[in-house]
Amino acid sequence: MPRLRSLGPLTVLAAALASAPACEQKREPKAAAAADGPSCEQRVTDMREAFAPLLAHDRLAARIGPVDLVAGTGEAVEPDAVVTISDTLLRLDDRELAANPVGASLGAALAQQQPKTIALAIDGDTSWPRVVKAVGAVVDSGATPWVLVAGPIDPEIAALPFARKVEAAAPDEGLALAVETTRGYARDCEAVLGLFNRLTSVDSHEPMRILTELPAAVEGCRCEVDVEGLRDAMRVMLTPSAWVVALALDPQAPGAAVLRHGAETRWASVANELLERAPAVRPELNAGESEPMPPPPLAEDPAAPVAADPLAPELPRGPEPGSREADAELADLLANSELTQDEFEQAFRGAKAPTGDDLSPFGPGTRKRSVVTVGSVKVPSGKLDPARAKSLAAGSREQFERCHAMALSQDGRQDGRLDGGATGSLTLRVRFDGEGRVAKANSQGGSALGSSLRRCLVSVAEGWQLAEAANAEISLALSLGSE
Repeated sequence: MPRLRSLGPLTVLAAALASAPACEQKREPKAAAAADGPSCEQRVTDMREAFAPLLAHDRLAARIGPVDLVAGTGEAVEPDAVVTISDTLLRLDDRELAANPVGASLGAALAQQQPKTIALAIDGDTSWPRVVKAVGAVVDSGATPWVLVAGPIDPEIAALPFARKVEAAAPDEGLALAVETTRGYARDCEAVLGLFNRLTSVDSHEPMRILTELPAAVEGCRCEVDVEGLRDAMRVMLTPSAWVVALALDPQAPGAAVLRHGAETRWASVANELLERAPAVRPELNAGESEPMPPPPLAEDPAAPVAADPLAPELPRGPEPGSREADAELADLLANSELTQDEFEQAFRGAKAPTGDDLSPFGPGTRKRSVVTVGSVKVPSGKLDPARAKSLAAGSREQFERCHAMALSQDGRQDGRLDGGATGSLTLRVRFDGEGRVAKANSQGGSALGSSLRRCLVSVAEGWQLAEAANAEISLALSLGSE
């Protein structure tokens, strides 16, 4: 889905407005409304009403998680709750829920919150069974389900004179024209120009705040500005490139159509079919099919800085024992020590050198060495050579084994341990963006390995980057054992 909020152009425009010299264009006289025209109060009220849909949309967009909505048409909605769902994410407004099982996790959260209207923001790559379970949980809660889609921009916006004027300008002249035109609308009203200057702040919601403050600033200048020009300029610049709208569902309506698909079906491939039948449509899984084991949630935000591996074993630091550096360090310590020989012998009497299990960096009784093998590789989409993909994964084998080694060392009560050190396997699914960076990674199968270990393995794949993998999707098998 295109981005929900387009801040860049307006921030650049604001900076230009803040530093632009006084406009030399011929300005229209500072005339208030004609006696027989609308009053200043009415013009400001009209401005607030024009801004209301933008503000409502911004509130809705802020509640949607990081998903790609399918395209569609619908109506504006302000639901009591927004559920964001993908194969690796389940969120109720800003509250992260256990991603699996979908029905039980979402049902319990809705029972606590008890919203009446619920909007579902479904990622296009979400598996059909998760969509079925999510819709079912909303219906079982007694709430009305809505499905969010990325709708087209209101054609009225594109038809505004400001939009046509900027659109008709040459690409390298559009910004300058927007600056000149908008500053001309503001005339010499310091309150309005001050709002533009504040847009250079780092607050990402500052552009939307202007919509709440601009009407008062205009009123403070007794409407001695181009009220309608400013109103339309803000509508054009702050309308996002994708307008989120919703369609209501009524799966329990008499005669509701039943829409069945298989467990491997993705939401994007059948969304139009469901939405065309809305509201009286009930999504179901094909008869005889069961919901497959879903992948675990992503270990962390892919956009976050890569941190040190939290599962890496803590090994001794300093010079190698027995080396010259170690001897020199010991000599220096002894030279500056106030410990007497008698005190030293008394403290360490009966001590013995560690042997056997005591030497293991993972603790006694766990001296198993991790062995991770990269198995078959499939490339369902893209032009990446499977052999190259396998080589990429093999290059991360040491990191995979560090994840596995930590899991082998865990206490039996902890989630990440392989029961009895037995072998296990899973499949990593990785999708690359147009620059060869990982856009999404998750795992399938391997439930016996524990969620901590699976998340660690996924986090390794998230750091991959390969130019020739642009827009490719791969799945590769990992076999985990020990010796």
